[in-house]
Amino acid sequence: MKRAGWVTAALLGCATAAYADEGGPDPELPRSLAEEYVVPPQPAPGGGRFSLGGMAGYVRVRDADQGTWHAGVVARYQIHPVLAVEGSISFHTEDFADGDVQITTYPVQVTALVYPLPNLPIRPYGLIGVGWYYTRFDYASSLGIKDETDRQFAVHVGAGGEISVGPSFTIFADFRWLFLDEPGVDNSNISNEEFDTWMVTIGGLFRF
Repeated sequence: MKRAGWVTAALLGCATAAYADEGGPDPELPRSLAEEYVVPPQPAPGGGRFSLGGMAGYVRVRDADQGTWHAGVVARYQIHPVLAVEGSISFHTEDFADGDVQITTYPVQVTALVYPLPNLPIRPYGLIGVGWYYTRFDYASSLGIKDETDRQFAVHVGAGGEISVGPSFTIFADFRWLFLDEPGVDNSNISNEEFDTWMVTIGGLFRF
């Protein structure tokens, strides 16, 4: 009987060693160290989470000589895993009429974001919102037109996605169409023109 017990113990020891060699958990490794090798999945942010960060991207305004870069700050509040609200402010400048007209715009946007699949590693979202666009028109002196400012209201829609990088940082990217046209506007005067715009944005958010 004693011999059988020794044989059983030896077999168990060999099986344990073989399991460890094949990648199984080492029974001699302290639990605290073993847990360091396991990266827990990052769940979708729950309700009541506030995020703040920066953003940058590319803007193309209709009839502009070319597109331009934009930059700004953004804040999001996660109401629910499938719903968030966002506020942002940025700025960008476009040239028209071969540079004789320069238009600088400061978009202030409020946006609702809907996450149809909040538990995926990369969370897609759709977005819709409104914005107020504070614009400065700078004319070349040769045009004889006085510089002026204007305010416009617009609706925007789009889609994007975000991914968590660690427990407190998120990277996002999205595409937005801005609709500023209104009926009854005299578009023959560039200072009264209301521009359709598309915007690509990438940014990072720190969650609190």
